[in-house]
Amino acid sequence: MRTLEGKRNAARKLIARTEMDDQMIADIEEFPVEEVEKLRAEIQPALSKLYPTSPDSKP
Repeated sequence: MRTLEGKRNAARKLIARTEMDDQMIADIEEFPVEEVEKLRAEIQPALSKLYPTSPDSKP
């Protein structure tokens, strides 16, 4: 069984590399969706710098 930190790291990778929603990631990693929301909020600024949206991109 993976440690909680191992699950968090896996969730961070899923957030960064996929378009999965928070509920799906929570189901896969077997922890509360609130934890995924927290992780997404923590890494979102870094993702925005790596993948800025262009004015003509769709939301």
